[in-house]
Parts: sequence; structure tokens; C-alpha cells
Amino acid sequence: MPAWSFHIKLASEISAVLNLNKQEKNLFILSNLIPDIKSGFLIPMDKPVWSKYSHYYIYKDELSLPDLEKYKNIYWDKNDIISTGVYCHILLDYYLNNLLKEDYFIYNEDNIITGMKTLNGIFYGDRPSCIKFKHKNFNLIAQWLGVENKFSFPKQNIDIKTDDGIYTITPRDIELTEQWIFEHYKNPKSEFPQNELITEKGIDKFFKDSKEFVLNHIKF
Repeated sequence: MPAWSFHIKLASEISAVLNLNKQEKNLFILSNLIPDIKSGFLIPMDKPVWSKYSHYYIYKDELSLPDLEKYKNIYWDKNDIISTGVYCHILLDYYLNNLLKEDYFIYNEDNIITGMKTLNGIFYGDRPSCIKFKHKNFNLIAQWLGVENKFSFPKQNIDIKTDDGIYTITPRDIELTEQWIFEHYKNPKSEFPQNELITEKGIDKFFKDSKEFVLNHIKF
């Protein structure tokens, strides 16, 4: 999954296309973060929600992809900002994971990840090593995007339906989300960071293409 600044940036751009007002945009950006809030990876949670359910993953091989058709047909209400925001989140995750699968990861004859293509060669490693390597590089870029970091999201219980039932985002979860964003994105980098995976031109193309991908799925 990409860092939250990726989701915030894309959600802000999508909200403009959808002509959302300020209040709607605020809720839409929060909704774009919901699948990660209960993960336990960013914000400590007593009872984390397994990503299989929060991201509607299909586990077929070493790189999982969200089940977009299932979400669209079962969980998405095109007139509901929250379910549309969650949909946008898993669409961006799908786009990035599929890009990594097709253009970056190297597989052996058993379809096991053995490395990643980099700007200067190959990084060799198993799946956990490559995922860690990917996160390290994309987190550098996340600090450069310069997204808004001060939010006052609506404090309400938000029930999210999954294949495993319903989990609830609480007002306290939302407060912790605001705090996390403020602390992690308050000092954006002024220059594009040196990294081993993608150029500034490449990241511009990533956002252009991923925005088009998301809009093709949610526009109606």
C-alpha cells in the first residue's frame, strides 16, 4: 500500500473532479484513509482489522490485489461519500500493487518474488525484503508530496462492512489519524528525494495514470 500522503493527494484531486464541497471533501479524504486506520501498522490498535478484510484482498500469490468487482458489486454505494472514499483507497492500492507486480518485482519459475528492478539495477531479496525496500523508497517520496497536514475530520462512528462483518472507526480513531498526519507531514521536503525506484517524472506519471484509473471506476 502507498503512504497516506499518496492517498491524501489523490483524494484531494479526485474531490475536485467530483465537485465536492468543503465538508464533503473533508469526509472523502478521511474515507480514503479508513482501510489503514485499524490496521495497527500506523496507529496502535487493541484489535487490528486484518488487511484481507479491510482491503478486500484476494490472496492468490505473493502480491495480493483487492477484489475490485466484489467491492463494487457488494459494498459500494455510488451516492455515499464514505464507501466511495474506501473504494478510491483500494483502487489506488490495486493500481500500485499491480504496477509493482508487472514492472518491478522479479519472479522465479515458481512465481516467487526474488528481487526488484531498480533505477540502477536489481535489488535481490525475498518478498518481505522487497516489500521493506519498496516502503523505504516510497516513504522518502511521501515526505516530499507536501500534502495538507492539518485536518479536522468529522468525529463520528463509521461502520464499515467487510466479508468478516462490520468494524467501526471511532471518534478516537479519527483523532489519532489527525495527529498522525500532522506529525508525519508537517515538514515536507523541498527537493525530490533520491531513491532507488522512481524518478520525479515517473512519480508525476504515476499520479496522472492512477487518477485516471480511479476516475474510470467511480465516475458515473
